[in-house]
Amino acid sequence: MSISYKFYPERNLFVDKVEGRAGLGDILDIYTYVTIPGKFPFYNLVLSDIRNAELDLNFSQIPNLGGTIKGEGVTADFKWAILSSGKRATALSMSLEEFPGLESHIRVCSTVKGCAEFLGITFDEIELSAEDFTVFK
Repeated sequence: MSISYKFYPERNLFVDKVEGRAGLGDILDIYTYVTIPGKFPFYNLVLSDIRNAELDLNFSQIPNLGGTIKGEGVTADFKWAILSSGKRATALSMSLEEFPGLESHIRVCSTVKGCAEFLGITFDEIELSAEDFTVFK
């Protein structure tokens, strides 16, 4: 499993890529790390690429993840686009998309273009291939 990330301060955007088998603890670890006050540039837009991930989660864990995100005080401007292609990962992500209080803040998309449109930014596939992502795990 690996998680890498990159900030795009000019777009208030945080992008992460998850590859391999990832569990709830892995996802919460990166979320906790990047929300440390004052540690990273301000961002309110998130794009998570989980197309190459095998999520080791079950549906009963979604309230834990959703509650953690909502508990951090989701602002009106916060948006999280999840780029997914696998059936299971998409189904899990869609259940997070429907978590009470996060419905208008999270969208599961099958294309980078869809993610960019939801976030209201310009972003393309080639940016996900950049070699300057920081490795978290």
